[in-house]
Amino acid sequence: MGSHEIIDIYLRRILSIILLLIVLLPVATAQVTGNNVRLHGRALQYASHHIEVFVYKDYITRDKVAIGVIDIDDNGKFDCVVDLQREGVRYAFLELGAYKAYIYLESGKTYQIVLPPFKQRPDADRFNPFYQQELIEIGIVNEASKLNISIRGFESWWHNMYAENISRLARYNDRKLADKLILQCDSIEKVINCSSPFFHDFVHYRKAQVYATPRMGDV
Repeated sequence: MGSHEIIDIYLRRILSIILLLIVLLPVATAQVTGNNVRLHGRALQYASHHIEVFVYKDYITRDKVAIGVIDIDDNGKFDCVVDLQREGVRYAFLELGAYKAYIYLESGKTYQIVLPPFKQRPDADRFNPFYQQELIEIGIVNEASKLNISIRGFESWWHNMYAENISRLARYNDRKLADKLILQCDSIEKVINCSSPFFHDFVHYRKAQVYATPRMGDV
């Protein structure tokens, strides 16, 4: 076999590999685009567990629906794709014993997540219909988007501010104070500088809550 024939065979193999990659690439990409998100990581304490990913079907009744399952192997590793069932952002959560771990998922993103150490639900509350799991954030190793970081930063400030002022807002219907707090909300939003429309809507919801507080004084 001459050198030209060897080169020709070599080039044909390279071309075949390239064509195969071109065919497979759209399939791989489609798994984390559109309505989907990818969740992966390692959680040894949850080895061999199957954890459902929930969203709220109705925020008023708090009815929940499972949109996917995280299958964790014997070594604690997991890598799955979850269908958010619509494009955009959804508040999702996992029920992990005593914890309800939450995360804001944005369609088309990949999240390397860290689950909290497993904590068993107390035996005394196993059949308690009023038991509430401790709310905890799911850790994110990679910054798939700035959204979760932005919401966490804003909420930390907002809860402290609201706790300090709710009494005066409700008791005296202090509109000037409400206006002042709204301006502070706008300033914090600018400092955080998150371009997500969801974050802007989230801040708008918190501002509406400030203006709604004085009505408590009429009850």
